Amino acid sequence: GLFTDAEELEYYLREKAKMAGTLIIPESTSASSTTGKTVPTLKETYPHGISYALAENSIYELIEKIGSDETFGDLQNPDDGKQPKKGILINETKRKELLEKIMNKIKIEEDKLPNLKKEYEEKYKVYEAKVNEFKPAFNHFYEARLDNTLVENKFDEFKTKREAYMEEKKKLESCSYEQNTNLINKLKKQLTYLEDYVLRKDIADNEIKHFSFMEWKLKSEIYDLAQEIRKNENKLIVENKFDFSGVVELQVQKVLIIKKIEALKNVQNLLKNAKVKDDLYVPKVYKTGEKPEPYYLM
Repeated sequence: GLFTDAEELEYYLREKAKMAGTLIIPESTSASSTTGKTVPTLKETYPHGISYALAENSIYELIEKIGSDETFGDLQNPDDGKQPKKGILINETKRKELLEKIMNKIKIEEDKLPNLKKEYEEKYKVYEAKVNEFKPAFNHFYEARLDNTLVENKFDEFKTKREAYMEEKKKLESCSYEQNTNLINKLKKQLTYLEDYVLRKDIADNEIKHFSFMEWKLKSEIYDLAQEIRKNENKLIVENKFDFSGVVELQVQKVLIIKKIEALKNVQNLLKNAKVKDDLYVPKVYKTGEKPEPYYLM
């Protein structure tokens, strides 16, 4: 897996620990060894309301569903803001071109930051002053609520100062420096996921080839065994006599074909997962308030 944010990594590690039954509760210093399904405490709940670890099969199923929508997630072409075409999955040149475009865009936006930072720092000083003005009213409001001693004029003062604080906060968030910083972080995340895809592409291709060959081989063996079983069954019926060695051979062949069918199912599942890994998808920027995506668990 690949993580460009500390909280993503923490989320992943907590999920994996839960699946392994070794999650350490914040209040405790020992790992949990219970195998039964336990209801997590509030401190064990993951971001955006996920309470239980997802099973590996569930993760692949969710990712396969997203992949079938023919989307690259949060990956965009910096030139027009649109998603790149599917050709980048098979065309190495197009992937390199997109990588270069993203790197150039990051450099352009980073060069703008020094000048934008001056405007941001000025706005931040005003914002900080509003925060300091708002804090006493904020503290008094919540203490008075608990003590049931809140009076109307203090409440009006709280609302006025809160509105002034929120207005300055919006101005700060809409500042070009803040927006550019967020854009750079988003571009860097896209770059990291794209670079990771470039590195694992060859491995994924080899896995797909290997499991495809194994699938073909097992299907051929199952077909040949099925033909042999049919032939031996017909032979026993035509001869109309009990042949102990023939019956034993037939039973062995039937057991063998069952095992090969089970092996085929496993290989087909591995092939499906390999194809899922071969997909390029960039999860949405973390902590956006949207539903978390299973790609964080890959």
